[in-house]
Amino acid sequence: MMILGYPFKSPYPLTSPFGIRNNPFTGEKKQHNGCDYGVPEYTHIISVADGVIIKSGWQANPRTKENFMSIGFGLRVWQRIKLGGTPYDVFYAHCSAVTAMAGQKVLKGSVLALSGNTGRSTGAHLHIGVRHAITYKWVEAAFLSCKH
Repeated sequence: MMILGYPFKSPYPLTSPFGIRNNPFTGEKKQHNGCDYGVPEYTHIISVADGVIIKSGWQANPRTKENFMSIGFGLRVWQRIKLGGTPYDVFYAHCSAVTAMAGQKVLKGSVLALSGNTGRSTGAHLHIGVRHAITYKWVEAAFLSCKH
């Protein structure tokens, strides 16, 4: 399991961990490729590691390439990090606003966005996931220490 920094300055509850869970919309068992934290809307989301922002903004509709707000992960930030020379992408989703822009270098603890309820969501929270940047395989990660 990969260990990274904590995405907030204060502790918040982990409401849905990485792994098999009941989908909150359909009830069916399905893989959840990230962790959900229940946080108040507009909470600062901070970088879990040093890296570079590779994308930020609304998720685009895969068929039309138009931005859409009601399905998917909504407003999100993708950050490229390297651990032991291996590249990973950290995905921060359902944001109400983003402050980090593509190409921007960020340090661990930098504010990237504000938490929200955009996209397909049951309430204000952060969905954070990590995937290998070459194989695109999602990996389980632990987000530790809210002290920065």
